[in-house]
Amino acid sequence: MNSAEYLKLSNCIRILASDSIEFSGSGHPGMVLGFADVMTILGFNFLKFNPSDPNWFNRDRLVLSAGHGSMLLYTFYYLTNYKNFGLNDLKQFRQFHSKTPGHPEYGAYAAIETTTGPLGQGFATSVGMAIAQKKYEQKLGKIISDHKIYCIVGDGCLMEGVSYEAASLAGHLCLDNLIVLFDDNKITIDGEAGLTVSENHLLKFKSLGWNSYAIDGHNFTEINTALHGAQNTDKPTFIACRTLIGKGCSNKINCASVHGSPLGKEEIKSLKKNLCFEDMEFYIPPELKNIWEAAWLRNKENYDNWQKNFLNISEDKKYYLTKPNINCSFLDNIIPPGKDEATRSSAGRIIKELAKLSDKIIFGSADLGGSNNILSNLSQIISKDDFSGNYLHYGVREHAMAAIMNGLSLSGFLAIGGTFLVFSDYMRPSMRLACLMRQQVIYILTHDSIGVGEDGPTHQPVEHLATLRALPGMNLFRPADYIETREAWRLALNSSQGPSVLALTRQVVPQISDKVVPAHFYQQGAYMLVGDHNKSPDITIFSTGSELSIALTTKEILQEKGFTANVVSLLCFELFFKQDVTYIRHILTNTGLKVAIEAGCSLGWHKIIGENGLFFGIESFGHSAPAAELYSYFALTPVSIAKQIFAKLLKNAAVSDNNETNQRPKRGFVGRVWHRIVKNKGKCLLLGAGVLAISAATFGVGLIPSVLIAAGTVGGASAAAEIKAVHNVYDKLSQVINTLFAKITKNNIQQRGQALNQSPEIPTMGINQQPQIPTLETQQPERTRPAAPNLTSSSKIYPPPTPQSPSSGQKEQGRGA
Repeated sequence: MNSAEYLKLSNCIRILASDSIEFSGSGHPGMVLGFADVMTILGFNFLKFNPSDPNWFNRDRLVLSAGHGSMLLYTFYYLTNYKNFGLNDLKQFRQFHSKTPGHPEYGAYAAIETTTGPLGQGFATSVGMAIAQKKYEQKLGKIISDHKIYCIVGDGCLMEGVSYEAASLAGHLCLDNLIVLFDDNKITIDGEAGLTVSENHLLKFKSLGWNSYAIDGHNFTEINTALHGAQNTDKPTFIACRTLIGKGCSNKINCASVHGSPLGKEEIKSLKKNLCFEDMEFYIPPELKNIWEAAWLRNKENYDNWQKNFLNISEDKKYYLTKPNINCSFLDNIIPPGKDEATRSSAGRIIKELAKLSDKIIFGSADLGGSNNILSNLSQIISKDDFSGNYLHYGVREHAMAAIMNGLSLSGFLAIGGTFLVFSDYMRPSMRLACLMRQQVIYILTHDSIGVGEDGPTHQPVEHLATLRALPGMNLFRPADYIETREAWRLALNSSQGPSVLALTRQVVPQISDKVVPAHFYQQGAYMLVGDHNKSPDITIFSTGSELSIALTTKEILQEKGFTANVVSLLCFELFFKQDVTYIRHILTNTGLKVAIEAGCSLGWHKIIGENGLFFGIESFGHSAPAAELYSYFALTPVSIAKQIFAKLLKNAAVSDNNETNQRPKRGFVGRVWHRIVKNKGKCLLLGAGVLAISAATFGVGLIPSVLIAAGTVGGASAAAEIKAVHNVYDKLSQVINTLFAKITKNNIQQRGQALNQSPEIPTMGINQQPQIPTLETQQPERTRPAAPNLTSSSKIYPPPTPQSPSSGQKEQGRGA
């Protein structure tokens, strides 16, 4: 075809996009009008696809990083006659539950490769797809995997830092299967791109190890030549396509106003006139539509040959094309540690075994492989010369890492990546998209609290647990020891419909889950570790992670002083609140005073402890100091917590006493007697005799006359004056009863509190000092366990977790070093 014929075809994109956006009343026509010529050459001459099989494995991936130009994709799907995609889908643009949302959404329609919209995300996700293709090619050969990844970006994508991170790694790995097409229209929402950008994109990408070209994005010959040159090379390719935003318009061409608003009826009428199209809504001449529908036929032979080749490959290679399905029974065969250890070390034990199970798992870390315990001597490194490995060095590129993990997951791999929890802030936009796309990626986020110690507040997460829990679809596991870490892995590996975070400690923690806990309790997100829910305790302590051992020690202190307490482990908030109402009520009711302990902010804990509960955590930034000193400074020690629990109980008793005295409902004599008996039946039975004696001695009313008066009044035999006198007597008697029981309760709490105040504070320990912990019996990690016994009488005391140097014994450096 010549340029005039290509122009007629690209104008079909312009017409349909303008009508669809106008029809919906919102959208971004500018980019689509400007980039239609490049899209036409790509679709007709290079893109490998089959409209009847949108998910064909060896199709080229087309990623629109500049997601606001989504109509570029949708018009292409319609014009080329993609399966189950019609004109009505264009008319449903931006409507509820349509196949054509405002920005491309993975799952809305089969051909959409990834969710984009936040600029730059598609770029970095494409790098993950390119790495995945390289792995498939090395494992299966080019006859099964030789597809390209085409990514369309705009000015905004290249301004975002994530695109630089991803481009840097792509150049380093020489990803020659990645082609980035830059819509270089030099217009942003605020005006010309020159307001904020003056860099030379070509030189930048060249310095990163890319091929880089600049072409006229409306010259069909130049577009074709540049794309042809990108097919056979040893580097990724960056093509800057100089375009005019809003091309074809009479009044809005090359204007910022055309970026994100419908053209308007008059402008569309003028556009159709300029492009020589009839002034009819959604009208494409049949001859042009037929040409578009035949565009894929150049791929038919390739498609048919691929199907034959696929039938002839071995079953194990066919299986390699599927998403990994991990049999988690391997977890039960790992020997538990015979000593206390950091949960990051516990996770490291599991990662070593997990890596042996499948070569469809790709591990990695943002330059913290050793600290995260993800990198080991068994790791096989992915490099530009060998993509068969299972470990990817992402470098200090947390944002790109998270987006690349999305690309790997979308390509059929299980991606597991790690960094410090505090640096998850750099990853959040990509983590959010993983939730939105329901991708199974697993984040290993270590150094999860002030237990980091001397590295200081820049490296000590405070708000991070809360903000990650706030992501819809994210499961955040914060295990307390090896057993909980193992079960968190089991749950994460089985969570195929969304991402998971494992928040792990740097410091050594006790092995506390040697308690007999039914395996299914972990799946419910929260379970009673110690206590008897059939009996109403004075206190229930909810906790997670390293603070669970503090909760257990607090419980033992309170129990020694006469209080009863249960301890609940909240391994995963999200799983817990997905349980049925009966189980949630089982955990959250009949609890006594609710107490929560977590070395983070309180945000979100109100759902557990309510407005009247106590939260022990951190509502400010941390400090540079040894971890044990920080736990003491923030009052996260068992004795400090126990004292504050006592103060709360005492306050509650005082309030209850005051309310009972001042807000006693006014009833008749018989009603008051009956109310007191029903409300205080236990007290009445125990102290009835004493009350009668007190009443007789205090008010000078004989015992027998008092009883006779009461009986006579109830029977209705007394005179009105006598009834009034008895009322007065009863009022005084009620006050004595209330004062007596309030005094008994208050004295009891004060006596237990005095004993508590006399308890010696647990001494703090240095960062390298080993904790003095009793030897604990460790049960075999069997999946089937007997029902949990009543453990309220346990005599074991669990000290707070003691920070320690890295498992290797080497002094660990902070990321700022």
